[in-house]
Amino acid sequence: MTPNTLETNINLPSEVWLNVLSDSELEYFDLKRVQRVSKSFDRLIKTPFFDPLLFRSQPPSTPPDDDETELHPILFDLDILAMSPSYITIRTQRRQHVVQQLELSRTEMVTYPSTSRVWLKDFGSEALESSVHNPDGSGVTISQLLDAVVDLWGEESEEVWPQPYEMGDFDGRPPTPRQLSLYEVETNSGGSYELVLDEVDHQGAVVLSPCSMSSGARAKATAPGPGY
Repeated sequence: MTPNTLETNINLPSEVWLNVLSDSELEYFDLKRVQRVSKSFDRLIKTPFFDPLLFRSQPPSTPPDDDETELHPILFDLDILAMSPSYITIRTQRRQHVVQQLELSRTEMVTYPSTSRVWLKDFGSEALESSVHNPDGSGVTISQLLDAVVDLWGEESEEVWPQPYEMGDFDGRPPTPRQLSLYEVETNSGGSYELVLDEVDHQGAVVLSPCSMSSGARAKATAPGPGY
């Protein structure tokens, strides 16, 4: 069914609704709310017309500049310090959602314009880095990004547990010292991080890095927000 033949339950041709919605300066979460109004609106919002606003577009042929690139709004104030993607959640008006279980994580890209390569840099005190690359040129999705983020947090840090001075605190045979993961180190220090957009390189690859979240940002990330 095309936009030219689709009609909403409010009995206006779809082209009229396209004009109304495009002229109303609706942003990402606004369109998500419109999508929930009815099945007809859902079909309308799923048409390619709204792909740029909903981060569904594939990478352009010409790499964009830094100031032309937007980070997906769902990543704002999203605590990405987790040992598994199932622990990266966002709260909506109805309930808590695991981001990777939302359809948008598989169909929407990390940025607009999207890119087939995303670099993750400066993770932990060792400033570890990694990248997500789609050789076929398709855009990197939210789901792919969160998988890569969790993998980086799982890397070994330079810290060892237990420290030598702690050995006497154990009854009986002390545990064998082991390297702590970046996740364990940051969790032990009470860390909480969101991703920020650093730059877009000359080849169109996006560079993201973790930034410490304020207590206000953490509260915002878990407060009731727009539904999906």
